[in-house]
Amino acid sequence: MPRWRRSAATPTPATRCWPAADLRFERAATLRRRRDRLAALLERLGGDLRATHARPRLVVAGEDDLDALWIVGGRVADWGALPELDELECRTALALGARPLAGPPCVPAEAVHELRIVATYLDANPDLPVLALDPPPDRDRLAAFVTACTGRRAPPPARTRLRTPG
Repeated sequence: MPRWRRSAATPTPATRCWPAADLRFERAATLRRRRDRLAALLERLGGDLRATHARPRLVVAGEDDLDALWIVGGRVADWGALPELDELECRTALALGARPLAGPPCVPAEAVHELRIVATYLDANPDLPVLALDPPPDRDRLAAFVTACTGRRAPPPARTRLRTPG
């Protein structure tokens, strides 16, 4: 069609991209509103937002009889009475061995309820002694943690002597 016969309603190459540009503008405006809502929500939380399932830890709870809870992946990987240092070291290694090493930490749908219970318990008891298990603690760090929790020194590891014939 000759240029002089085009009407205002006839699309030209320049006007064909206007609807796409309008959609991009609307999408950008939607994303800006979403970002502002998230910023307001995070501001109300006061910086206390954290992924409970992303940080493995050892929690000691109780008054007289102390219990140890190994929380890995947002779930209670193991729990029981606070053991001696040798057993504590072994159980910590076993609890940490149960977590997946590859990929981002995620919680399966069937574990969300347990995750909420654990997170609520920890938030309700902020004064509980907690030992971060990432990176995995060495024996000295575990011993210092037990000493801080119980007020008494952790017993030295049992040493066995080899019997020599004769």
